[in-house]
Amino acid sequence: MKKQWICLLLAAALLCGLAGGVWAEAAEETAAPATAEIGRLKIPEWTDDLWPALRPIANEQEAVAYVREILSSPLFEADLTNAEFTTEWIDFEEASEHYVQHRSGIRVQGTLADGRTLSVSMYADHGGVRVLFGPDEKEWSDAWSFAPFDPEDPWRQEMWQFALQLLEAMEPGVTGQFQSMRDSGDVLVDGVRFVQLQFIINDDYSKVFRLQVYPEIRLMEAYTGVG
Repeated sequence: MKKQWICLLLAAALLCGLAGGVWAEAAEETAAPATAEIGRLKIPEWTDDLWPALRPIANEQEAVAYVREILSSPLFEADLTNAEFTTEWIDFEEASEHYVQHRSGIRVQGTLADGRTLSVSMYADHGGVRVLFGPDEKEWSDAWSFAPFDPEDPWRQEMWQFALQLLEAMEPGVTGQFQSMRDSGDVLVDGVRFVQLQFIINDDYSKVFRLQVYPEIRLMEAYTGVG
């Protein structure tokens, strides 16, 4: 319950910042008109079953078991029959102006029976996910377009709040590092609509979040990257 209140406070801070025109940055790209009308679904209310509870990861078997729980959540509902996974231990290096921090982690890469691939990198100490690329999609056509967004749209604000709640559940404490947010609007392609957000941490790091919002709600990727 405490974590949920923290997430809600962070979301409220985001929305207040947006109202003040400071926290959210406008995308630089000029949106092209959509070639076809593609809908969007209602953003679900946050519930604990959307993300499995964090726990320390001691070995490869525990890492694979945790990734299986992630992929079985309502955000993926992936068919894991005959899925194959490989693992490797990795070192997360996080540098700032004053220090370099190293944390032990493990990467799980998977291939589903239908050939789709995925990758999840998590911290060993509590299982928080630093990098997630969900099951990839079929090859999309080149016929895609951007759709502009209205920052006053209640749906948009609910989506921002949902993103903050999910990111905090995935990697506790990360949302407290966000300095600003860039919303690139919606991308429409082959009957699919998704949104991509970039949460700026500092000059070196940002958190990228991509959520499919039609024809189903599905997390596509969330990762901390350079830049």
